[in-house]
Amino acid sequence: MTQSSSIERAACVEDTGEGIPTHHLDRLFERFYRVDRARSRELGGTGLGLAIVKHLARAHDGEVTVESRFGEGTSFTIELPGNVTTRNEQSSSHTIALT
Repeated sequence: MTQSSSIERAACVEDTGEGIPTHHLDRLFERFYRVDRARSRELGGTGLGLAIVKHLARAHDGEVTVESRFGEGTSFTIELPGNVTTRNEQSSSHTIALT
């Protein structure tokens, strides 16, 4: 038995930091892209995190967006469709052949 829901799931992460300059926003989800080039990998990561988030959201027919105002902060929102089908574990069956 499967169930389907049309409710959209969304999560938002916000900060009140310095924000991200507008000219960086178009490239923010690219692999290895870092806004602050002065930060080394030892101090600031690899630039893969947001690319992975974007890939996972798209793999589930969703999307991730960013809004930022320089000097005010940034918000990231991930939205996933509610029509994700789930399987009722009680009605699923598995057959294993032993030879």
